[in-house]
Amino acid sequence: MTRTSQALKRLGVASVALVTIGAGLPALLATSASAAPATQISIEPSTASAATGTCESFTVRLRDNAGNPADTATVTVELQDPSPANNTVAGANSTDDETARFCTLNNDGSTFTVIASNSDNGATSATSGRRTITFIASGGSATFGVVDTQQETVTLSAFTDADGNGVFNPNTDFRSANATATFTAGSDQFAAGFDQDANDAVRTITEVAPTTPTTTVAGGSQTIQVRLVNAAGDVVRNAQPRIQVAAGGANSNGTTNNPATTTAAREGTCTVSNNLGLSTCQIAVPNAGTDQFVIFVNQTAGGTPGLDASEPRLTVTRTTSQAPNSDPNAARFIDLTPEGPANAASGTDRVFTATVTDAQGRAVQGVQVDFSEDGVGFFFADSDNSNFIGRALTDALGQVTVTLRTAAGEQGQSTVRAFITSSTVQCSQAAGQGANATATTAAGTCSDSEVTNFGAAASPSPSTTTSPTTSPTTSPTNNPTTNPSPSGTGTAPGCAVVAQVRLERSTITATGSSGVTVTATRNSVVDLFAYSRPSTTFRVVRSAEVGEDGVAEFRISPPTNTRLFAQQRGCAAGPQVVLNVRTQLSLNVVRNGFRNYTFSGRALPARNGGLIVSLYRVTASGSQILTAQTRANATTGTYSITRQFTGSGRFGFVVRTGQDLQNAPGASNVRSLLVF
Repeated sequence: MTRTSQALKRLGVASVALVTIGAGLPALLATSASAAPATQISIEPSTASAATGTCESFTVRLRDNAGNPADTATVTVELQDPSPANNTVAGANSTDDETARFCTLNNDGSTFTVIASNSDNGATSATSGRRTITFIASGGSATFGVVDTQQETVTLSAFTDADGNGVFNPNTDFRSANATATFTAGSDQFAAGFDQDANDAVRTITEVAPTTPTTTVAGGSQTIQVRLVNAAGDVVRNAQPRIQVAAGGANSNGTTNNPATTTAAREGTCTVSNNLGLSTCQIAVPNAGTDQFVIFVNQTAGGTPGLDASEPRLTVTRTTSQAPNSDPNAARFIDLTPEGPANAASGTDRVFTATVTDAQGRAVQGVQVDFSEDGVGFFFADSDNSNFIGRALTDALGQVTVTLRTAAGEQGQSTVRAFITSSTVQCSQAAGQGANATATTAAGTCSDSEVTNFGAAASPSPSTTTSPTTSPTTSPTNNPTTNPSPSGTGTAPGCAVVAQVRLERSTITATGSSGVTVTATRNSVVDLFAYSRPSTTFRVVRSAEVGEDGVAEFRISPPTNTRLFAQQRGCAAGPQVVLNVRTQLSLNVVRNGFRNYTFSGRALPARNGGLIVSLYRVTASGSQILTAQTRANATTGTYSITRQFTGSGRFGFVVRTGQDLQNAPGASNVRSLLVF
């Protein structure tokens, strides 16, 4: 039996070639055609510090003679646990039971394939306190973890292992400089779960600001994430804080945090801290208003089950919003922020929020809000185009958000307008009139707009008319008509109804189509203006006479993102809308030989320079991992990717393209593939 087979048998894995730590799937490793063999190896960082019980990450990096990332190679890492006599870390035990070992990292998605080990802790050699683990460094790097429950400093070294036997050969292998990991007071156990020793090690609690600020409404829960740190400044794993609401707030029960009180302060719950020292605390807030929340760690030295003076704590102030009005018909006011006029650099995004409230100032949920944009830029969809915001319902905060995006160098003025179209709401009521209004209630507002000047332009001023930035050219249709000016005043007879464009769908796939409905004055003639990227010049693409129902319908099949507006002849131009067009992607797979496959297909529309196509592997959890990239043919849009895998199994694959001004991001269907 080979050394690798013996190692796998000790791991409890029979008749398999690979064991994976991390994502739970065999690593799919491609052979690079351009990378050179490794002649240099290093461990980063060279020094690290962590609380005991925490899996500290290190990365092995392989480089060639020129210092560039090297090809995939087999690597062995050695972990040396010091003897008690050499342990100089304060608080260390007098005896050492070789507690340091390798570990699977939390929260970073790292994956490496073990090919020689006798446990998930690494193989123990004849040398006391020495463990080794041998794995494949895909693409010239791999990340692994080290954990210890003893307060001590351990030493790490790594070497390229040409024959994969876990033994350094000076004739074929290259060795790194040593790295060290110092473990300070923290948890005494490996398994995730509460540990009182970890609680006792905490000295500081800090709040971790959310990536996206959120507002909590009455009846929900306030969520606060904190990081727990020990005296050495290292994060602490397996500790569990507590959260209470202080007296005097909107959601307190009238008690203090004094443990001597007969009634304890109202509490929430906190999770056990993870490998990054993070714990998430939640506490119910049935009432609107402001509260102070005290997060603390109960420690042995404190003496009582409650909050003691000696225990670390953090006080956070949060405001809970009033519960929304769930009746959309109560909508009376709409406010668009941030307030303008404002200046912004071209090539940047501006996020606008429309807030709808009732006569009492409460947020109103479920109100349909429409947006229009006049001038430079376009409304930007989410990365998967599943939530294009051009029309949406207000959330529990009475809000809808839209993002206005401009291309680099695109300069000029843009007016974003938010408006309520329903005729059953209160926004058209006069001052003091309408449901739940009082004598002091202001007149309702059904729309609001803000102006932005992109680029080096003079200070903007609100526009009084709707005016596209470029004039349409002569109509290319079979029945051309004289082009109207899109900057008409709208005072001509029959112009009371401004032409409005409604799309059957906000996003289509290239080669697909969308219906377009235009509403305007009955029996009038309307022109549909549009441009498709990369063009920015409007032209008449359709013309029609509006029927007795006040509607004209068209169908369009543009290959790229398209901006449209309608204009009744002799009247003002209507608001503009954007139809996003996804890249169309096909995916075919052919097996060439043992674990060798070619992925091919077409990305439409083709474009100058060729579109970048990315191949992703779909994991069992549904996440997608980038596997390879190529550039499609600039003329035909065809692409081809050949991959040599080192693992077997069934996996899903999908190809994707990113978003740019010309097209929305595209994705193929997921192909299930058995790699063997």
